[in-house]
Amino acid sequence: QAAMLWRHLTTRFSNRPEPYLALAGLQRRRGTPDAARAVLEEAERTLGGSEALRRSLAEIDDPWAVGEAVPSLAADAPAAEVARALQLAQQHLDNARLPEAEAVLQQILVVKPQAVKVHALLAQLRRRRGEQQLLIDQLLPLYQPFPADGPFVETPELALLLLEALVACQRQPEALALVEPLLQRHPEQVPVQLMAAEIHLERGDAARAHGLLEACLRRAPREVKAVRLKAE
Repeated sequence: QAAMLWRHLTTRFSNRPEPYLALAGLQRRRGTPDAARAVLEEAERTLGGSEALRRSLAEIDDPWAVGEAVPSLAADAPAAEVARALQLAQQHLDNARLPEAEAVLQQILVVKPQAVKVHALLAQLRRRRGEQQLLIDQLLPLYQPFPADGPFVETPELALLLLEALVACQRQPEALALVEPLLQRHPEQVPVQLMAAEIHLERGDAARAHGLLEACLRRAPREVKAVRLKAE
């Protein structure tokens, strides 16, 4: 809807650069730099060159021109530097500057390799970009073997991201080896039950999947994915 509105305003106010710049910024945040470039080139043809348009085009062609440089963190970096880097990474993510965000998050993991939040942000970024193998390479070592306690099992979200990638890459044995201890740790959590049911259904164990889905639906009777999997 925002894109449609800005496109309308580029027609209504075709003699001003602001609607074009806003539409291009929106396209870039949506992860479509080619569409943003087309908008700005159209603006140049309509309005002629301007410093604002040239600067915006340069930012699309060179994503490192936007925001601060990626900090270089030493292994003994103080907590304040790490916190600033995490804030910078979140700003990059908010503005769809994904290469910059990835570089900052990787720097933070040099200092804080056990930081669950940082691992989750990086894994979600890679999931968003469809980089399943990079996601697996990042997270799988954290669960080999599955830890009995500690930050990686306190909440299941990180393991669920890894499981989703393993299933997408058809790595069923590794997914099964991960999901069973996760299920033991969080037996009542609906997302864990759903993922476990999906894995067991894929490997042909319909009885085990059915039992998990029944337990899930007792807790969340309107869970659409559970209903679909049960029907399958």
